[in-house]
Amino acid sequence: HETEEMVINALSTGAADYVIKTSPPNDILEHIRNTYKGAPLLDQKIQNFMRAEFARLRRSEQSLLFFVTKLTSLTPAEKDLIRLLLKDKKVSEIAKIRSVEVVTVKTQITGLLNKFGCRRTKEIVKMLRDMKLDRFFLTDKGQSSS
Repeated sequence: HETEEMVINALSTGAADYVIKTSPPNDILEHIRNTYKGAPLLDQKIQNFMRAEFARLRRSEQSLLFFVTKLTSLTPAEKDLIRLLLKDKKVSEIAKIRSVEVVTVKTQITGLLNKFGCRRTKEIVKMLRDMKLDRFFLTDKGQSSS
């Protein structure tokens, strides 16, 4: 198979080389011989898959590091605000739940947006969900409930 997923799965589980079964027989033999000698020949297409995957992992790692750094600097009020945003609460609902004015919630949201470099709270919520970090906010004990 020459799907990107198959190639990445095979190489990430320990395959030393990957050759497409529709390759010419001489190419397959050359791959086998070189892999046996400890010098696998990754085809250009396979190399491109791997470069793309490493780039994706690097971006993901940098995003995660950025978010973890930001998350550790959150105040308890900001964490509670994020928890409520993750529950898809509106600004007015958050104000009521927290017994504060709507303007207070809006000010705190502005601070969060600046901290995360986002323009909308939906961006923060999406990133947290995409990185599977939302569970850290939704399982906090001692936070106000809705």
